[in-house]
Amino acid sequence: MLITDVYTKKEYTCKKCNQTIYYGKITDDDGRLYTKDGQMPNGKFGKDSNVISGAVDALVKDRLHECSKHFVEQAVANAPAPNSVTGIQQEITTTQTVQTPVQYEYLNESERVQLNDVVAKACEIDIFMDTKITKEYPEISDNPAHKGQVKNQIWSIWFTMKEQQRNGN
Repeated sequence: MLITDVYTKKEYTCKKCNQTIYYGKITDDDGRLYTKDGQMPNGKFGKDSNVISGAVDALVKDRLHECSKHFVEQAVANAPAPNSVTGIQQEITTTQTVQTPVQYEYLNESERVQLNDVVAKACEIDIFMDTKITKEYPEISDNPAHKGQVKNQIWSIWFTMKEQQRNGN
């Protein structure tokens, strides 16, 4: 039993001990979410959600809060075991570190080299933007959706500038 995603930003107070807690999703050792009914997570939040979650300590977010540990263990024991068909994998897949050239049969050798160079440059720019946003704008980097939106806007502006340069404007 693991805590994979502390999904609340709001701090809650434990009613028993008055300590600060957050809530996190509970998974099995392979990263599949436990649900109350053994079905796919229903995407709802709070009491309507079928995903089993539990209180975690504010300082150590990978450990269940002692006051609620018994209830979470009981809920997991009563829940059907997640399986690969109905469980959603919560593990983050590792990215490929070996650079493999993209192969397209309809491109000639020169076009393939150009495409690989463009993809490599786009990845460098994306990593640069990600680092810059994270360091200089922490209020944006806390929200992945907002960060993605900003990056898309930057790409759009950059593309427009390049088009204008090509057209001689």
